[in-house]
Amino acid sequence: MDVKIQQRRDMESEVKENKQHLYSLDFLRGIAAYIVIFWHWKMLFYINNTKPQIENHSLPFYDSFSLFYNHGLLAVEFFFCLSGFIFFYYFKSKIENGDLSAKQFAFDRISRIYPLHIVTFILVAALQFISLHSSGYYLAFIYNDAYHAFLNVFMLHAWGFQSGFSYNAPSWSISIESLLYLLFFIILMVKVNKTMLTIALIILGALLYPYSYNLSVGLFSFFSGGLLAMVYEWISKRASKSITLFASIVLLLSGFSILVFRSEFNPNWVAALLFIPVILTFTSVSAIFPHFMKKLKFFGDISFSIYLIHFPLMIMTSIAVNFMGIDKSLYLHDYFFIGFVMVLTLLGAISHYHFEIPLMKFIRNKHSKADR
Repeated sequence: MDVKIQQRRDMESEVKENKQHLYSLDFLRGIAAYIVIFWHWKMLFYINNTKPQIENHSLPFYDSFSLFYNHGLLAVEFFFCLSGFIFFYYFKSKIENGDLSAKQFAFDRISRIYPLHIVTFILVAALQFISLHSSGYYLAFIYNDAYHAFLNVFMLHAWGFQSGFSYNAPSWSISIESLLYLLFFIILMVKVNKTMLTIALIILGALLYPYSYNLSVGLFSFFSGGLLAMVYEWISKRASKSITLFASIVLLLSGFSILVFRSEFNPNWVAALLFIPVILTFTSVSAIFPHFMKKLKFFGDISFSIYLIHFPLMIMTSIAVNFMGIDKSLYLHDYFFIGFVMVLTLLGAISHYHFEIPLMKFIRNKHSKADR
C-alpha cells in the first residue's frame, strides 16, 4: 500500500492517534440536535409558509422546555461553534504540515455529510409531493422547485441565492458548513497570520448580521470556535489543567451574567458569551477526566442523523395524520412528543450505524484505492 495512503486512513482514526477524543463535546452535539426538535415542533401545524396560531403554553412539556421552544434556533449556532473548535483543534496542524491535502480533506468532508444530505433531500422532495397531492399543501416550506433543487444538490441553498427555506430545510446549516470548510482550508493555506485571519472572519460575521443571518452566525460562530481552539492550545501549554478549568468556569458565569442583563438580543452575543465558555469548560473538564461523558457518546454519534431526519419524519407524520383524519391537536400531547423522539432516535441510530458509517467508509476506501 502507498505510504501516503497508509498515512491518510480515515479522519476519526487519525484524531484518536494524535489528540484526546473529547467525549463531552460529542454529548453536547447530541443535546443540541434534540433541542432543534423543540424549535421545529410548530412546523407540524404549518400549511405552506403560513405559521400556526398556537398558544406556546399548549406545546408538549412547555413549562419545562420553554427556553428550547423560544430560542432553539441557537442550537444550530452552537453546532457552528463546536465545528469550528473541533476543526481547528484536530485538523489545523495536519493541514498546515501538509499531512492532509485539499483533495483528501474534500473527500473526507463529502463522504461524511453528503450521502445523508442527498438522501434526505430526495426523501423530502417525494414526501412534499405526496403531501401536496394528498393534503393539498406542503408542510412548512413552499420552495420545492427545480431551481432550489439545484441549489440543494450542490449545497448552495443557504449562501444567499435562495428565495426561502426549501426541501429538507434544516440542511441550510449543512450548506453554510460547506462554505465554512472551504474558508477554513483556505486560511490555513495562505501565508498570512492565521489568528488575524480568523479574527477578521469573526468580525466579518458580526458585520453581516443585519444583512444575512445564515452567513453571519455561521462565520461568527465557526471561527469563534476556531479562535477558542487556538487560544486553548496556547493556554494548555502554559497553565495547569485545574487553572484552565477554573478560568473557563469564571468566563462561563461572567458571560451568562452579562447575557441575563442584556436588553438587546443578538445570537452572536450568545455564541461569544455563552457557547464559547461552555465549550471551553467541557473541554477543560475532559482534559482532567478523559472519559468524562464517554458513556453518552452515542447521542453525539447519531446527532447528524437526528438533525437531518427529523423534518422528513415530521412530513411522514403529517401525511399519516391527515390521511387518517386525526385532529392536529394530537401534536400537543406529551405522549405523542415522547413517541416521536423515540422513533427518531431509533431511526437516527439505524441511519448512523447502517448507512452513514458504512457509506462513508466505502467512499473513503474507493478514494484511497484511486490514489494508488
